[in-house]
Amino acid sequence: MKDKSEDIPFFKLEAIVSAFVDQYRGKYLNELPEFQKCENTLETLGDHFYEELKRRLEKIGMELYQLDISENPLCVYQVSDRLLLPTMNMDTSNRNYQKIFDDILRLESMTGVNNSQ
Repeated sequence: MKDKSEDIPFFKLEAIVSAFVDQYRGKYLNELPEFQKCENTLETLGDHFYEELKRRLEKIGMELYQLDISENPLCVYQVSDRLLLPTMNMDTSNRNYQKIFDDILRLESMTGVNNSQ
């Protein structure tokens, strides 16, 4: 909730998400207007679902931080407006940040680019 002083019962949130998902249940996504002019990949669907759910939740004063969508347990696409979501464990968050910095340095060394100037 954007307003931290107010709680929303879980069943209300579940009803909003269920109503959103139900509109797609039993339908061929390729035939729906919102998916006609795009390649229907997991990423495309995840981006669309994230934006639509985010918009619906904002109407009731809630924020959507992240949406995980998967084809199977090994193929998960995460969508978020944030670079990283903090974890409950600060050590894990620090490792996540360090991995990003290490990846940036590795990519810079591979391309010969130095952004520290």
